[in-house]
Amino acid sequence: MMIAGTSSGTITFADLRNRYETFEWRLPNNQSGIPRTLCIDHGLNIIAVGQSSGYITLVDLHSGLLLHTWKAHDGSILNLQCYVMNDTHFIVSSSTDRLLCLWNISKPVPYLEKTFKGHREPIQSFDIHQNDLLSVAGHKIAAASLDSQESVVKLERMRLQKSSLKPNQLTTINILSIHQLILIGSEDGHIKCCF
Repeated sequence: MMIAGTSSGTITFADLRNRYETFEWRLPNNQSGIPRTLCIDHGLNIIAVGQSSGYITLVDLHSGLLLHTWKAHDGSILNLQCYVMNDTHFIVSSSTDRLLCLWNISKPVPYLEKTFKGHREPIQSFDIHQNDLLSVAGHKIAAASLDSQESVVKLERMRLQKSSLKPNQLTTINILSIHQLILIGSEDGHIKCCF
């Protein structure tokens, strides 16, 4: 089963084995914008949809019932990830407003737990390993701890070695936790593997 957000404001479910669309759910047609990214929290059975208008919408995975919609960012949401820490469920979101936000979705009404600041450009991608958050924006990589006690956390920014990649925009970051490697992709198609 594949789940995708469409430019017409729907979440579409497709059965890849039979190559056909099984069903779709329409998101509320208000100021929410088009779906840009989504993630699934299997523990709470929800789909979180990040939209071009900066809204996050939570939808029940089994029924399609709209659970919550809220303004999460001032810019378009670029990436979402579900995360569980100490039996508490969170969504981490990144946006063109240069912020990473940690949203607590375990309570009846989601609320902002932490904000991560420090990038000077839109945050294209991030990944989480245990309680560490790594993000890329422009030419920089930044790191922070999700279990910090502060409500506003400063990201520690760093640059790749000069010889490792040409000065192109970094577009994606992924942590391969089994091998303890970090993969970083750039807009020119290069992939850097870091230890």
